[in-house]
Amino acid sequence: MSHPALAELSGVYPRPFIVNETRRRLSAIRASIGNGLEESFDLSPSNIAQNIVQSIVETVDDRWSSSPTRVINATGVILHTNLGRAPLSE
Repeated sequence: MSHPALAELSGVYPRPFIVNETRRRLSAIRASIGNGLEESFDLSPSNIAQNIVQSIVETVDDRWSSSPTRVINATGVILHTNLGRAPLSE
């Protein structure tokens, strides 16, 4: 989380969300290495940190954008009685 890209990301998204995604990604990489599978990015010692951080940033951006967003319900209902629409008096 001290990497500059992750610190910048925590200014945009909630920190617990980024921490969870980082843990998930690192667990997946560890499992992949343990199983002898090849990762989709370069795991050479010179690039490993930058590549892992970049994959975390992409994952956070993708997963957060698919979350529900807040909206304003402006359908025009003025009075709500839980029984349906109530007629307004003159």
